[in-house]
Amino acid sequence: MSDHTPGKNQLTAEIYRLKNEFDQFNGKCSFLCDAFTAVAANPECIDELTSYGFDFYAIWLKRQVTDFNDRIHIIHEEATKQP
Repeated sequence: MSDHTPGKNQLTAEIYRLKNEFDQFNGKCSFLCDAFTAVAANPECIDELTSYGFDFYAIWLKRQVTDFNDRIHIIHEEATKQP
């Protein structure tokens, strides 16, 4: 029997897709951390728009982390069902 069953191929593809998306997310997080550090070093530049941006990206980060977590759990469940 081949080790490349349709379910395993689909799972492998999802793992690669998740890894690529996480790499992009990681790069964006690195940029955001640098930006937050720069703004924190200059608190006088925190105006209403900057505050809005912090709020916007905090919500975005939380959603992204939740999405990655959910997808990892789904992949884990699929992987543990594989023979």
